[in-house]
Amino acid sequence: MTRSPGFLSAVLLFVFASPTFPQILPPAGQGGPAAPSGTAQPAGAPRPGLPVRDRATSAAATSGTAVMRGRVVAADGSPLRRAQVNLTAVAEAGGPLPRRGSTTDEQGRWEVTDLPAARYTVSASKGGYVTVQYGQRRPFEPGTQVNVADAEKVEKIDITLPKGAVIAGRITDEFGEPVSGVTVQAMRYTYTNDGQRRLTATSGAPTDDLGQFRVFGLMPGDYVVQAAGNAVLIGIGAPGPPAESFAATFYPGTANSEEAQTVSLGIGQEMNVQFQVTAQRMTRVTGVVVGSDGTPLAGMSISLVTQIGANGWSSSGAGSTAGDGTFTLTNVSPGEHQITVRPARLGVEGEFASYTFTAAGEPLNVRVATTRGATLSGRVVWEGSASHGVTPPRVNVQQQTTQSMPFLGSGTVTGADGTFDDDNTFKLAGASGKGFVRVLPLPPGWTIKSVTVDGEDVTDVPIDLTTRTAIDDIRIVLTDKLTDLTGHVNDSRGALAKDYVAVLLPAGLKAGVSPQRFIRTVRPDQDGYFHVKGLPPGNYTVIALDWIEQGRQFVPSFQEELRKAGKPLTLREGQSTTLELALTTGL
Repeated sequence: MTRSPGFLSAVLLFVFASPTFPQILPPAGQGGPAAPSGTAQPAGAPRPGLPVRDRATSAAATSGTAVMRGRVVAADGSPLRRAQVNLTAVAEAGGPLPRRGSTTDEQGRWEVTDLPAARYTVSASKGGYVTVQYGQRRPFEPGTQVNVADAEKVEKIDITLPKGAVIAGRITDEFGEPVSGVTVQAMRYTYTNDGQRRLTATSGAPTDDLGQFRVFGLMPGDYVVQAAGNAVLIGIGAPGPPAESFAATFYPGTANSEEAQTVSLGIGQEMNVQFQVTAQRMTRVTGVVVGSDGTPLAGMSISLVTQIGANGWSSSGAGSTAGDGTFTLTNVSPGEHQITVRPARLGVEGEFASYTFTAAGEPLNVRVATTRGATLSGRVVWEGSASHGVTPPRVNVQQQTTQSMPFLGSGTVTGADGTFDDDNTFKLAGASGKGFVRVLPLPPGWTIKSVTVDGEDVTDVPIDLTTRTAIDDIRIVLTDKLTDLTGHVNDSRGALAKDYVAVLLPAGLKAGVSPQRFIRTVRPDQDGYFHVKGLPPGNYTVIALDWIEQGRQFVPSFQEELRKAGKPLTLREGQSTTLELALTTGL
C-alpha cells in the first residue's frame, strides 16, 4: 500500500505573519480525510476517519517493514544533493526512540526502509541552509508528525530548505586591533521550563586571525550577538602569572545583555556587525581537596564546569590532585564556574564534591570538602504484563531544572549503580543534589505510575539529597496501562485543520508538585490528527492554537489564559480517548 500525505512538494517560503514572528507558508494541495463528527469517544475506540491499522503503535522496535521516501530541494525548486535527512520516532511512552538517517542523491531523493510502525519527525539539513522539519511553517516550531503503519510506503515527504541567514563581522580590542580566537554566539530569547524568558545560544563561530567571524545557517528572527574569550584555559600547577582574556560583550559593545542591540534577519539575509571587546585578567585558583573526615585526598580527578549563556554548560578535565590533596587551576576565564571532584576511576567507591565560584581576575584559594553522597535503596513494582525490554533499566536521580549547575551524577559504584536485582530491588550510591527519582531508560510501553518514600508520594516532588545520607524505603511502581489520547481540530469553517498546536495543561496540582510531566504540546500528523500517549492520569485543560511561541506554555500567566479558553478533559489509566476541538485564535 502506498499513501501520499497531504503536504506535497510546493516551495516553502518565509513571510512575516506578525511583526516579530515569521511564518513558512504551507504547500498547496493539502488532502486528507473529512473531519469526523462527535466529541469524546468510548475507551478503545478507533481513530475516527482512518482505518485502525493507521494508528501508530509502540516505537520500541528497532526495525520494521515500512518505507518512507521524499525529496529535498532548495527554495527555487532545484534538488539538493548530499542533504542529511533524519527520522526520529516521537516519544509516546518508555523505550528507545528509533532513529534513522539518509543522504539525498543528485536528484535530491532519499529513502529509508525497514522502518518500525511509529510516528516520526523528519528533518533535513545541509550546510548554508536552514535545518527544517517536514511540515514546518514557522521558525523554531516543530513540523508535522508522519504516522507510519506496518508495511506502509509513505511517499512525497518533501522538504524545502531556505537559505540560512548569516551574521558576519569583525571583533577588535580597545586599541582597534583584531582579536582572534574569540567565540561569537548568535543568541535569542526563549522561554525556559521555569516560565522565564532567557538568552540561549543557537549557533556560534570563532574569530580568525583578522578578527573576522561568520555565523551561518540561521533561522530568520531576532538575535543578540555575544563575543567572549575562550571559555576555559586551564592547567594543573602551571607556573606564571594569570593571562588575559576577553569578557563577554554584547553588540554593539556592552557588558549588559539588556542593553544589547537586536539583529533582525530575514530568509537568507546577511548582516554585518563590528564591535569591541575588553581584555580582563584571568583567575588563578589554588586549593586543597579533603575528605569528609578532613584528610587531604590525593589523585582525585578534577574538572572545571563553565557556564555558557543562560542555561548552557561546558566541562573540561583539569587533571588530578597532588599527593597532599592540593591543586592549581590557571587561566580560568571570567564568569561562573564549578569545580567537580570525583574518584579517578568510575566504578570505584569514593567521595566526590562540587564547589561553585565566580572568577573575576583576583586569585582565589579554596577548600573543597568531599562527601559520599546519599545511598538510595528500594524496590520496583511492575503493574502489567508487557515485556520489560532488552535494555536493563536503572534507577537514577534526574535533575530538577536546567537553571542550575549540572549534577555530579550518581550510580558510579559497582553493585550500587541503580540496576535492578532479580527480586527487583535496587541500590544507588553517590546520589547528590536535588531532583526526581526516575527509571531510565523506561522499557517500551511502560511509564512511572508512582514513587513513594515512607508512604509519601514524591513522584513529581524533587528530593533534596544535599543533607541526607540514605533513603531506604523507596517504592517505584511502573505500569503498562497508559493513557492514550487521539484528537482532531476543526477550523472556523468546520473543516479539518492541519496546522495547529494542541496544548495540554494539568487542571490543578498540589503545592510543591512539579508540572513538567503534565504539560505537553503536540503537532498533528500528516492527516491532521494529534496523538498523546503516556500522560499521567488526571484532569487537564486542552486547547488547539494556530501557533505558540517556543516554551510559552510554561509561563504561568499564559497558562491561566489557556485554562479559561480551553476544554476540560479527564484522562484515566489504561483508557483511550478521542477528542474533537475547535481551533482557538487570538491568544
